[in-house]
Amino acid sequence: MRNLYTAKILIVEDEIAISTMLKTILTKEGFSNIDTVFNSKDALANCERNVYNLILLDVMLPKMDGISVCKR
Repeated sequence: MRNLYTAKILIVEDEIAISTMLKTILTKEGFSNIDTVFNSKDALANCERNVYNLILLDVMLPKMDGISVCKR
């Protein structure tokens, strides 16, 4: 069984304070492979380049909402 702590995680959050808090909590819990982006364009670009085990996706992103990002 794969170790959860090696999971690749993407945080998509336009508010820097929330993004930082999420990354801090995940890091304290032992996760170290965490990417962070602040908009839908970068989220989609990262998803084309990487395979993630978990994506924490803000629903209320500017320009393209998180639901639309998820559908793509």
